[in-house]
Amino acid sequence: MSQIASPFSGLSGSSRPVPLGRVARLTRRLQDAWKRHRTERALEGMPFDLRKDIGWPATDIDADKTPNLS
Repeated sequence: MSQIASPFSGLSGSSRPVPLGRVARLTRRLQDAWKRHRTERALEGMPFDLRKDIGWPATDIDADKTPNLS
């Protein structure tokens, strides 16, 4: 009798199902990363003075281009 592959099978091809706790943790991590990304984009869209007032670090692209004199 042949086995039917479960959609929750591991990547190694084993017939052991992946615990749903792992899937839930991965889903939660992806959601948190997406929310953090959206928040950062919203903060970066604010005027510089407002970001400075709330303590958000400046993103100065030119700082990377300055030569290191030390």
